[in-house]
Amino acid sequence: MRLIQVCLFVLAGAALIAALFFIGTDTALDLWRAGMACLALDIVAIMLWPGSPERG
Repeated sequence: MRLIQVCLFVLAGAALIAALFFIGTDTALDLWRAGMACLALDIVAIMLWPGSPERG
C-alpha cells in the first residue's frame, strides 16, 4: 500500500508540473485535473492505511 501512495504522489506531481508547460490550453486543464484527482486518490490511500495496533 505504501508503494501505491508514493507512486500516486509522484504521478500527481508529474501531472502538475507538466501542466505548467501548457498554461492557457485545454491540455493544461486536463493535466491539472488529473493531478488533483491523483492527489485525492493519494489522500484516500493514506486514510485507508491501517494504523498501529497500539492506537486501538
